[in-house]
Amino acid sequence: MIDRVPGWAPHVERPLKEVLYRFLEEVHCTKAALYLRTPADSFQVAVRYGFGRRDAPASRLDPDDPLVAAARSAELPLIVNRAEEQPLLTARLRAAGVERLVLAPLVDGGRLIGLVEGREKGGQQPFDESDRQHAATIAGVLLTVLGELGLVRSLDSAAVAAGEPEEATPPATVTRAAADLLDEPAMAELVEAAAGAVIRDRSYAVAVTVAEAAAATTLVFGGVDAGEGDAAAIKAHQAKVLLGCGATVPRRGGWTVHWRRLRAGDEPLRPSLIVSEVAMQDAGWSLALSVVGAEGSEDPAQVMDRLQREVAAAHRLSSLRYTRRCLARRLLEPGESRFPDLLVHSLAVSRLCWQMVRAAGGGFERAEQAALAGLLHDVGMRELDYERLYRLERPGPEHRRVYRRHVVVGERIVRGVGLDEVAAAIRHHHERWDGTGYPDRLGRDQIPQLARLVHVAEVFDVLTSPSSYLVPVPPERALATLASAGGGQFDPEMVELLARVAS
Repeated sequence: MIDRVPGWAPHVERPLKEVLYRFLEEVHCTKAALYLRTPADSFQVAVRYGFGRRDAPASRLDPDDPLVAAARSAELPLIVNRAEEQPLLTARLRAAGVERLVLAPLVDGGRLIGLVEGREKGGQQPFDESDRQHAATIAGVLLTVLGELGLVRSLDSAAVAAGEPEEATPPATVTRAAADLLDEPAMAELVEAAAGAVIRDRSYAVAVTVAEAAAATTLVFGGVDAGEGDAAAIKAHQAKVLLGCGATVPRRGGWTVHWRRLRAGDEPLRPSLIVSEVAMQDAGWSLALSVVGAEGSEDPAQVMDRLQREVAAAHRLSSLRYTRRCLARRLLEPGESRFPDLLVHSLAVSRLCWQMVRAAGGGFERAEQAALAGLLHDVGMRELDYERLYRLERPGPEHRRVYRRHVVVGERIVRGVGLDEVAAAIRHHHERWDGTGYPDRLGRDQIPQLARLVHVAEVFDVLTSPSSYLVPVPPERALATLASAGGGQFDPEMVELLARVAS
């Protein structure tokens, strides 16, 4: 649930909500809170997401609070996967019943002006380096948004009032060029286009670079093996255009290059003109492209034009997917009717569904469908007496009858927006493999595949989640429970697939 800071206008609150939700999505935590510095040098919750009444975060942190101290000492986002890993935070984490934490400091002009606290990764998985990188990127986005809203200046003024010296020259704020980054399917499409340029256009090499403040990674597709100095030449050329766009270039050792040869044979290729451009920028994040022509190949500038169009198309599709997910979340959480436990559960199931499809070799579009089905599987609960039904330890026959309506109500809601396959998964995600489920008592392959997948993922999260109405059990015990019901309640293949991503 997102709470409004008293006195904040909606135009201030809304963009912070959007970025915090993006933090939740990309860092894969189930709960997140944004704290901002106050004139009294304490830190107040600005917005929060995913917390319920039982586990609400502190509304205000004192300057000497362990979270603040840890954020001040961290140059990059801090990852904790066991409470005892960080002695400074152990007592606080244990008191909150939290094992896994991501703490992202917001630093402007050398001063800590805020922090983001993210708790518990979906599926009880540990946070990893990719989560740290995403947290760092989104922290940069938050700083940009705060600057655009005029809050960084007011926070700086608060720091001066508290006795800290003001910087002679305030740091520049990076302006976001894109509403959101390229998602995984979009990046895959771009990489495929880059490889195609080498094979089809006989380019010497095509390079795709993702650059952030602390690190950059370049994937080069070459028509030949890398020649002496090839990688260095591409890096130098891209560094020049990145700096020209105001981007930060990583220091020596922070830029890695992976070269892949695509054409076989000993046909000699000699490099000619190199063209590099920054195709997309976001706060703290840049996408750079290079095309190295070969003698007799197509003009590198024309190849670059095509790649730029590919980036634009990929970004449009990425934005559409992002919008679809946001609209799906709005279906789940309309207006002021917010059920934090339901949302946390739905997000966790959505991630598991995505992971299961990808682990099975499914494509991005299929994984997206599965993720939407997981996100919306309980959307029908929004129109029922959810809070009361969810907490009943011993529901009676009438309660069960009302509860079972949620699959039919959810199907109606989602089918009305054109997501027919997702709607079918919602209707049938409580069917059982042995044909004794509801609402239609389908069995085995009569049950839509997405529904069978959602059923397994949902029960696993109910068994393991700290926010569940049940006492959570370790993942291995939950998997054993599911395996024992394979062939009865669950599709055995789906249980095996879940074990591949959750064990």
